[in-house]
Amino acid sequence: MTNERTVGHDSASAMVIGLDSLQGLQTARLLDRRGVVRVIGVASRTDHPYCRTNTVDRLLTGSTGTSQLLNVLTDVAGQTADRPV
Repeated sequence: MTNERTVGHDSASAMVIGLDSLQGLQTARLLDRRGVVRVIGVASRTDHPYCRTNTVDRLLTGSTGTSQLLNVLTDVAGQTADRPV
C-alpha cells in the first residue's frame, strides 16, 4: 500500500502498533490526515478488516504480545533511513 498524496519521500515515519484495533486504525487515520509523516502499521492479523485501510505506507505482521514485535521493530529500523517513532 502506498500513500503518496501529501507525504514526501524524505518525511519521517510513524509506526502504529495494533492497526487491527479500533484505536490503531484511528491513530493511523489521524497521522495520515496531517500529512506530515509516513505511517507504518503493525498488526497481529493483517487479514483483519481494519488493515484494509489506505492510510498506511506499509503493513507489517507482528504479534503485539510477544517478542516477535521487537523483531519487526528492529527490522524496520534497519530498513529505513530515518528512525520511525
